[in-house]
Amino acid sequence: MSQLIDELKADHKRLIDLLEKARRLGATPEAFQILKQARSTLLTHIGKEDARLYPAMRAAGDQHGIASLLNLFGSDMAKVSESALRFFTKHGDGKSTVEFTADFARLMAVITTRMRREEERLYPAYEKLSSGKAA
Repeated sequence: MSQLIDELKADHKRLIDLLEKARRLGATPEAFQILKQARSTLLTHIGKEDARLYPAMRAAGDQHGIASLLNLFGSDMAKVSESALRFFTKHGDGKSTVEFTADFARLMAVITTRMRREEERLYPAYEKLSSGKAA
């Protein structure tokens, strides 16, 4: 496995660990501090993908169906980013609201689904390209 994919998967684990810890704490000041860390981790992760993963995959052109895969993931990422930013904007002030639990559950579902899809489809495609194998 490439170093980049190892880093991205480690980001996934760190993000899930932070979100799970915040979930267990509920709408507490400590949880909101952890959510700030989670937001930072998510933004750093997206930055790595934008700077290192996607350009390498785009350089492959449309070989092995990469262009359609990137279009699919790009469209999906816009939805994930919108959902995450909406959550962090709404709940980033550290004040508990009635909607916090439901909003948090939606955020967790969106992020975990995206991560699973990246690890099942996107990262293996990158690995195949970077190793020179046909997909």
